[in-house]
Amino acid sequence: MLYALQQGQDTENLVARLRHSMEGAVRSREFITTLKSVDPNIGSLIDRAHISCRDYLGNTTVEMDDAIACLKAKGMYGGCVNGAGFGGTVVGIAPKDVAPRYCGGCSGRIR
Repeated sequence: MLYALQQGQDTENLVARLRHSMEGAVRSREFITTLKSVDPNIGSLIDRAHISCRDYLGNTTVEMDDAIACLKAKGMYGGCVNGAGFGGTVVGIAPKDVAPRYCGGCSGRIR
């Protein structure tokens, strides 16, 4: 980051990317702990990751946001953009016994 600042790069963008990375490290530790305890609050952790990608990196799309909202309306715990974003895939966390009902259930909402 120091090198980028010295080269005159946009500091607001760099700070947002750094914040996303640092908060992601904290979320990862919380995620592991939550997985071990089978805590349904795990959805809020993955949702926070998606919000961070949207707000700090700007790499989500309306379609991805809609897909996550659709799946959450069906009972999924939470969801997040996967990879670099910009129209790729989303990952969702759902209870094991009801996960099959999510497959294909929102395909009409995605272009």
